[in-house]
Amino acid sequence: MPAPDSQTTGHVLMIEPVGFTANPQTLQSNRFQESATGADEAAIRKMAAAESRALRAALADQGITVTCLRGRADCPDDLFCNNWVSTHGDGALILYPMRAENRRKERRADIAALLKKSYPVLWDMTNAESEDKALESTGSLVLDRVNRVAYAALSSRTDENLVRAWCNRRGYAPILFRTADEQGAPVYHTNVMMFIGTKIAGICDAVIRDETERARVLGHLSRTHDVILLTPDQIRHFCGNALELHTHRGETQLIMSGAARAALRPDQITKIEKSVDGILSVPIPTIERYGGGSVRCMLLELF
Repeated sequence: MPAPDSQTTGHVLMIEPVGFTANPQTLQSNRFQESATGADEAAIRKMAAAESRALRAALADQGITVTCLRGRADCPDDLFCNNWVSTHGDGALILYPMRAENRRKERRADIAALLKKSYPVLWDMTNAESEDKALESTGSLVLDRVNRVAYAALSSRTDENLVRAWCNRRGYAPILFRTADEQGAPVYHTNVMMFIGTKIAGICDAVIRDETERARVLGHLSRTHDVILLTPDQIRHFCGNALELHTHRGETQLIMSGAARAALRPDQITKIEKSVDGILSVPIPTIERYGGGSVRCMLLELF
């Protein structure tokens, strides 16, 4: 495995969806998600499973190790497995409090037991749910692991005090900020509006409405990375929901959806390709439409 301070890994866990559909308990906070009312849910589940398998195959073809487990019929969002758990190179395994009650079922004891074999240092933060507080793992926290900085967009799924507690225990500097879309609603997860790789980072600074906060975030990010500014329209196409991984050959790949790749401008693609060895994009339109999340949300990094 990579050293504790490595930004990327070559091993991810995926959950193949079984009960995927638009989760009614997350619709209010997730403006990227569309209701499935009136839709053929059996067809939605079939297409989502096919899209998940295509992503898994594409990653494996590139030389990225994928551990895949089967999802549950009563968990519509469990394919977004990065939201309830994270792993770290020092052997830490962290379990997180979730906002939606039905998403808490995703924290499966069998998966936690499997992970504990490689990550024996457990930190269970889930008691915060009793106080109606949430911190949804690397959905809420976009981590610069090398420089030990945690970026967090505050929302109903990302509690400020929990971010600060996480950073204090993990030895990270917190960079907190508020966001607002065109309707004034906060972006539900930080990893929808920004990503951080080894050399490059992408961020939609326009949703950080406070000028002081925006300047602080961009100032920190530009000191460590080559920054690509994404537009609100591009994050609606999930350009911010990308993840850098490395192959068994040591080559870096920026993983994103087909919609995200198509929404990038040529100059942005050129800039990305100067910082990574390749861009891997896979179409997942059903998952994006009804789940309101994209490729990065489907990948739990195993360090």
